[in-house]
Amino acid sequence: MTNSNIFSDFRREFFILVEKSSNIVITSHMSPDDDSIGSVLSIYTILTERYTEKNIRIVYTGQIVERYNVFHNFKKIEWVDDISNHIEGADTLITLDASNWRRFTKMPEKLETIPVRIALDHHASEPDVYTLLLHRKEYSSNAELVYRTFFEGEELSKEIAEHLLLGVLGDTGNFSYISSKQTDVLLLAKKLIEVLGVRIEEFRSRYGGIPKKIIPLIQELVKNMKYQDTNNWPDFQYS
Repeated sequence: MTNSNIFSDFRREFFILVEKSSNIVITSHMSPDDDSIGSVLSIYTILTERYTEKNIRIVYTGQIVERYNVFHNFKKIEWVDDISNHIEGADTLITLDASNWRRFTKMPEKLETIPVRIALDHHASEPDVYTLLLHRKEYSSNAELVYRTFFEGEELSKEIAEHLLLGVLGDTGNFSYISSKQTDVLLLAKKLIEVLGVRIEEFRSRYGGIPKKIIPLIQELVKNMKYQDTNNWPDFQYS
């Protein structure tokens, strides 16, 4: 089966399940990164635009990560003590950028009580049991997987393009981590940048600051910095 068939089949089954749902919870792993946030916001945006009558929520276990508040629909995210305590009445769970329940909650067994569970994930870890699963380890970011599944060949809004570019840049390390088999992501980035009409540096400056809680850690690292001379090896520093 070709990739296009895999994506189209998943997309068709995805929307069949969503059509039957009333209360949908979207989530991703604790301590979210760029790819996590970009993935959940893109899926939330397309679902809320398509299904205005459904109750659709984004719920994260953990504390708010303020630096992403420049992105469309970020303020709709609920930050809670543990997602397992906030799923009462949910009939569908959509997990993104992870498919192992322990990455979402300290009580993973509670997620199994949700009747329909859907995941899109690009990580190598073994997934838990899902009603519908798209698990493709060859993709450089989950945002790219979301694009291939739902948006390829479609006209992109600026909001969706921002969400996807956030995820792509984050998980590729600004393209430092891609392999020779993942170069298609460069063409995707070209498309997203053209839709947005921005420089990558300009785009990243909007959310790329260092969180306040990290500053004391950096101060401690610098304070404890030491230099080491070794025989037959280059000098190095550590902290």
